[in-house]
Amino acid sequence: GKFATAPSTVYFNGAYHQFYCSNGQDSDNFYEYNGSSSPWDHIRYRSSKDGVNWSAPRVVMHVKNPAVERSTCDPSVVYGDDGYWYMLYTGNEDSYQSAIYLARSNFIQGPYFKYTEIGWENEHGMAKGVRAKVMIGNPTPEGLYGIGQQTVVKVPGGFWVWYRVGVDNVHSNDTRFTSVSDLTQLNSYTYNDVFFNDPIDGKRKSFSESFYNIGDVRLNIDKTDERPYLEMWVLRGYLWDGINTLISKYMSRDGIVW
Repeated sequence: GKFATAPSTVYFNGAYHQFYCSNGQDSDNFYEYNGSSSPWDHIRYRSSKDGVNWSAPRVVMHVKNPAVERSTCDPSVVYGDDGYWYMLYTGNEDSYQSAIYLARSNFIQGPYFKYTEIGWENEHGMAKGVRAKVMIGNPTPEGLYGIGQQTVVKVPGGFWVWYRVGVDNVHSNDTRFTSVSDLTQLNSYTYNDVFFNDPIDGKRKSFSESFYNIGDVRLNIDKTDERPYLEMWVLRGYLWDGINTLISKYMSRDGIVW
């Protein structure tokens, strides 16, 4: 079926630029898929001047090595000091399940080229046998999520990244935070656990009691004291009561405690 989810929207040069996860089956023969079944997800792009009337969507990120890669989803796009637009996205491999990957472009609308195990892909595509590099991932059994649903913010001197972790029964719904000066330095070992204070009772919830699906993060400046602070919109609920979910806005100074 058709679907569109997990949008990342950037306002740039007088227009809204939106990237989102969508169905992986193409009717327009965007590329040849050599596997026995179609990839799960593609990332599509569209733009708008007013946020109401949008251009026709088109695929800007897709599976390129179907021998190991099964999906491209959950984009988060940010502009770097080096003039590139960077996209962190969630992919999927059978040995990792979900994992975080990296791509970049000279232009916000693409084309985007993947960061691979031997460096950046170019306009000629990925060489045969080359695979996209897992930036943050953990070998995870089938049936568990893995690592993904990331969001990235540009800060002075580097990037701050948040992501969801579901790799075993102990870490089944964690949120983690990491900071790097260069997104190619992302790794699975340097991070802080993130804590959310419940908006109803004010208590800091453990991840065995509740779940938090992180959304886009925005960096703002407090007009009263000129200090930076972060805003995150979160889908929140309790694991024993999946019906009662709600969207909450959280704020943080350090990106760790919200």
